[in-house]
Parts: sequence; structure tokens; C-alpha cells
Amino acid sequence: MTLEVKVNEGEKWTSDDPNKMQLYAEMERNQLAALLMSQGGSWTDGFFAGAGLVTSAGSLVVDVAQGVGMFFDATPAADEPPYQRVYIPAAQQLTLATADPANPRIDVIAVQPAVVEEDASNVYIKDPASGVITFQSLEKTRRSESSTSNSALVVITGTPGMSPSEPAHTGYIALASVYVPAAAASITDANILDRRVVHVDRRVGAHAILNGLSVDYKDATTVTVRKGSAYVNGQFVQVASDTDLDLSAAADREQGVSEAASTWYYVYLIAGDRRDNSSGYELKITTKAPGVDGRPGSAMTPTAAHNNMGLTEQNGCLFLGSFRNDGSSNILPYTRAGERVIYYDTQLVPGGAIGPGGPTNLSLAAVVPASVRSADFEAVITNPNAVTSILMLEPNGAAGTGHVLTVDNNSGAPLSWNQVLTDVPLIDQTVDYTITGAGTSLTLRVASYTERLPR
Repeated sequence: MTLEVKVNEGEKWTSDDPNKMQLYAEMERNQLAALLMSQGGSWTDGFFAGAGLVTSAGSLVVDVAQGVGMFFDATPAADEPPYQRVYIPAAQQLTLATADPANPRIDVIAVQPAVVEEDASNVYIKDPASGVITFQSLEKTRRSESSTSNSALVVITGTPGMSPSEPAHTGYIALASVYVPAAAASITDANILDRRVVHVDRRVGAHAILNGLSVDYKDATTVTVRKGSAYVNGQFVQVASDTDLDLSAAADREQGVSEAASTWYYVYLIAGDRRDNSSGYELKITTKAPGVDGRPGSAMTPTAAHNNMGLTEQNGCLFLGSFRNDGSSNILPYTRAGERVIYYDTQLVPGGAIGPGGPTNLSLAAVVPASVRSADFEAVITNPNAVTSILMLEPNGAAGTGHVLTVDNNSGAPLSWNQVLTDVPLIDQTVDYTITGAGTSLTLRVASYTERLPR
């Protein structure tokens, strides 16, 4: 990321120098404007998405992810702008100091803006005192780079103690705090507290799935959450590998939630800190349905590892998907394609065949979740008479917004039609149906549904 052309005192300019200056200045203004606009016009120290994320690399080594951030200096030097780009050009590794044998300590992984001069060119330089002109090779451009090679990415080692505190990091942005236990030979991600301010591109949203994180059927007791990433209440969270959740295992359910037959379950990604053996996130199964913003409709009960993270509120929880088990507590098999869930076998809407009349509200709670947005129905219409039968399926209380199906029996003999109505909009776990035509009966099955996922 080239920032500027460097002009040395006494240097002879060429026409290429102001041209490059104008180009680089324009590029810098455009890039900064794009960053600020995505934040609604304001920015403090921080990073985009996974930039600067610190993770364990085994032993006493940490990895720092590449990416871009910004350092804000409220009182910059006369020749420096208040916003300075922080660019980590490639993944970096840092080694922590040997652990104290008796007491723990807290280290800070920190970064500051820095530049690298490069692009050596032969230029004429006039000595301002003697007036002598010499031909010299000098670096002509400056670019932003914060890395271990130029000491802009560092470990600030803390002081061991019974109750250690973080060391000061004036002039740096703290990326992470690392809790180093006494006599430890290694650390894990559980010892790392993400200290970054993650700025959310407001075109994405502060609470949304970015990629992956699909909740897929595995077997009668298990679903798999695929690897991926998300913003959870403005915090970037990355799930690095596929994770199985076992409905029969208490550890995979929210505290206080028991397994029950014929029940809808909802999976959430729960963000949190990573110090003192608490994990950076959790994946939990619960019976709490999500609201339209992807947060649970009521407070989640935190586990012991997250009991200081404010999870009695709903803000730190992001809805990923739903599933249901049957009367034998076996998860109903399904496949998932984004927001669409397709049952292996179509599910009968309870209540048996229904006859003419309506609009009548019909419960779908046994076949679609509370997070439903639409459903695909298989409708079996039987008509023993030579009449026209009309079926209307509409969202609860929203007349005129659903689907209409018309069938004609011209034979006068009992006939059945198997028809599919796709993407019937739903606003809850019910549907309003209306049937006309003397003697007409209807049986409904649900083949698939789409649900509201926070994207």
C-alpha cells in the first residue's frame, strides 16, 4: 500500500515525481473515504473483520492475521494526519517470553502504524550549504507496513504477579491480551483475549452471518455446524472448523434446557472473550426461538465459561439455524441449502383431511420452526363432485398475500389432485386456508421451508 513519493531536500524533481504524488494522494483519499463511509463517517482505532486477529500457534507462539486497520491520533504531529493506516501485509508470528515459574502474567500483542521506504532511484541532490550536486541512489516511495521486521508489531511483556495486570501500550493499538499461566510451556486460544475494535462495514450489518455456519443434519442425535465467520453484536467471530453438536449431550445445550421429544431446537453462535480459560465463542442448542434480528427472543443462560460476559442479555447470540426431533427424540433428517431446509420425507400437517370453509387458521408448529419465512406445500385435493375447487393458503391474518390453487372436476367421479404450492409466505407457525367447492377435502404436507437467517 504505497502512501507517498518521498522528495529529499535538495533533490532535483522530474516530471514523474508530481504525477506519482497526485496518483498516490488520490488513491489514499479514495481508500480512506471508502473506510469512513462504511462506518457512517466516523472511525476510531480498529480493524476490519479478521485483520489483526491473534490466535495460538502452539508452545509460546501466537499468529497474527494479515489485514488492514486504522490508527486514530487525536493530537498528531504537524506533518502527520490524524488517521494513519495500519497494514499487516502477511500473517506474522510472535514468540512470548518464557513463563514465570511462580506467577502468571498478562502480555499485550500490539501494533502501530509504520512505513517502509523502498523503490531505490538515482537522483540528483544539491547540498544546500555547499551547492554541490551529486548523483545518489535513494529510496523514493514510502508504503505502510506494520510487521515484526520493522518492530511495529510487538509483544509487550507484562509483570508476573498473583493478580497480574496488562502492561501499558501507549502509541500502539492492542490486538490481544495473552494470559500466560505460571510455568506454562504453551498457551491455547483459551488464554487469548481479543482486544481489537472490529469495525463493521454497515453494508453488511453488525449482527450477521458472513459465510458458512450452516447447521446440517448428521444423524439421529447430531447436527454439524460448518466452519465460517460472522459478526456477533459487532464482534468478528471465526469458527475455524466444522463442529458437531449432540442434542443428547447436556454440554451442547443451553444450561437448563433438557432434551424432549417432538420439539423445535435452535442453534446459536455465542461470542465472548478468551481469557482465563473461557472460549472465544460457543455453539449451543436451545429451545429459544430467534427474533427478526437473529437474537434469541429471551435471555440465554450463560455457561460457567461465559458467566462474566453479559450473556444474560441476548446481544451476544447469533441464530444459525433450526431442527426438530420426532416422537422418539430422533432428529428429523433434512438437507440444507442456505436458508432452505428440505425434509428427506414430506411432513404431514396434523389434523387430517379438512373440508370447505374459511379462512381458517391452521397450526404448522409440528412441521415448520418459529424462524420460518416461507414453505413449500404438497396439497392433495379430493373432490367427488363435478365442481370447481379453489384452495387459498395465506399468512396468518394477511389476506390476499398467499397462493391460490384452482382445480376442476369435470368427470363427476371422485378424483384427487396432488399439487405443489411453492414459497407460500408465512409470518408465524400457522397458515390461513380457504377451500371452496362442495365435498372438497384437503390434506397438506410440508416438503421444505425457508427460515430467516441474519445475513
